[in-house]
Amino acid sequence: MNADEIRAARHQLGLSQVALADALGLSPLNGRRAISRWEDGTVPVSGPAALAIRYMLKYGPLDSL
Repeated sequence: MNADEIRAARHQLGLSQVALADALGLSPLNGRRAISRWEDGTVPVSGPAALAIRYMLKYGPLDSL
């Protein structure tokens, strides 16, 4: 996933950067930083994170796991 796809996915899911970090099991502070870097394209999204985001787009946020 590229930066635009990550941002669009987060908006489609209706999640803030902190909420997406939480849904991915990332710490609030470091997770928000990671997502911010993914969205501005400075750091590539890891394969597992991209897979989890695609899963959430299809089935909803992972908060119930």
